[in-house]
Amino acid sequence: MKLTMSLVMAFCLINGGCIIASEVNQRSIFTDVKAHGVGDIITVLIVEDSRASNKAKTITKKKTDAKTEGTAGLGALDFIPLWGASGSDEIQYDGQGQTEKSGVLRAKMTVVVIDVRENGDLVIEGNRVVTVNNEKETLFLSGIIRSRDISEDNTIYSYQIANAQISSKSKGTVTDGNRPGFITRLISWIF
Repeated sequence: MKLTMSLVMAFCLINGGCIIASEVNQRSIFTDVKAHGVGDIITVLIVEDSRASNKAKTITKKKTDAKTEGTAGLGALDFIPLWGASGSDEIQYDGQGQTEKSGVLRAKMTVVVIDVRENGDLVIEGNRVVTVNNEKETLFLSGIIRSRDISEDNTIYSYQIANAQISSKSKGTVTDGNRPGFITRLISWIF
């Protein structure tokens, strides 16, 4: 079989190339290894770096003065003042808030093409579970990619995935040790 296939390949190379159906998936021996059909796999290079910052400052001042005066009564009643009033109102508010968040996720993961859309885009999905020292790390990824974005070595960057859903969850001794206790969480929830 090897000799026959070698002769056919040599014949094809001399004649400018021809398509040979392989026994497994009916692809040409001259095609690349890029994923293009359901069941094919592709390696995703997850490079996510997110940063967010938000600052707010509010200053409000309000000052109200009211003052009225009266005069002494007239005539025989001049010992009784007619009226008099004075008032003052002052409100001040100074509010400040700041939020800052950052996250970095870098990983390499192989996913499976689960559907091919009419326009040729590929729907991918995969998960990866790694357990080290009783610490279980689960990575899930799904989304839609364009065939033309796949590099020659059958990889794609995570920022080239449309509708990407990437999640990383840890469970184990280290993760549980960083989690506040039940009483602390209950008090935080109440207040």
